[in-house]
Amino acid sequence: MTYTIYRYPVHLIDVVELADGSRVTIRPTLPQDLELQRQFFRTLSAENRYRRFMTPVNELPETLVERLASIDYRSHLALLAEVFEDGRETMIGEARYVVDAADPATCEFAIAVADDWQARGIARALLGRLERQAAASVSGAWSPTR
Repeated sequence: MTYTIYRYPVHLIDVVELADGSRVTIRPTLPQDLELQRQFFRTLSAENRYRRFMTPVNELPETLVERLASIDYRSHLALLAEVFEDGRETMIGEARYVVDAADPATCEFAIAVADDWQARGIARALLGRLERQAAASVSGAWSPTR
């Protein structure tokens, strides 16, 4: 499968070192990350899946998966946090915002961190980057068409 991504925001890729010495990569999601995201949401406890989606969710419905993948990096941005252990990529967090098409002055955002990785500063790191990018997108400081 081939994906076309116009102006992937590479400036949002970062490696964060946590207080315990763990290194976490934060980057914008890609359309091909869908299986990584599915696996991440499957590993969340039922309570944390509920907190993320505000409804009981055991498996992501295909319509939701399609929406999660429809990212333009301006009005819809998703950042993921991942670690590489034993040669394997594991998603441990996600934060995203979606601007309301009817009212571009408002947006929804969501954040989730894997149960075993909570209380380590990952949500703070994701949210800070998401907030800065949202402000830059609104102000026109960054645009995927530039």
